[in-house]
Amino acid sequence: MMDLHGNTTEFQERLLATFWREAQGHIDAMTPLLAWLEPAASGDNQVRALERLFREAHGLKGAAQVVDRPEIAAQSRQLERLVMSVRQCEQPITSAQAAALIDAVAATQHAVLRDKQG
Repeated sequence: MMDLHGNTTEFQERLLATFWREAQGHIDAMTPLLAWLEPAASGDNQVRALERLFREAHGLKGAAQVVDRPEIAAQSRQLERLVMSVRQCEQPITSAQAAALIDAVAATQHAVLRDKQG
């Protein structure tokens, strides 16, 4: 993040450092949820996992928008949309849906890592 003159301020650096910690927290919270998305998991666990996955993606999207990280925000938005689509089916998650969700979480994680590494 830069000011109008192209300089990074101390506040912006602290804000970005806070974002990276928060972003990692969202990713860390998403990862164990993936086990509950497998077709063999109970329907109640799948519903709870989808709800939590949506909240984590939504939180990451908002934080990314605040610190002007458009790639992370866009990837998080895609994950949100996928979760909403799966939830609207109101049926147990299929193997294809679980795989798509796993891939979307991985893509979100990669977007965070790419952006952090610059």
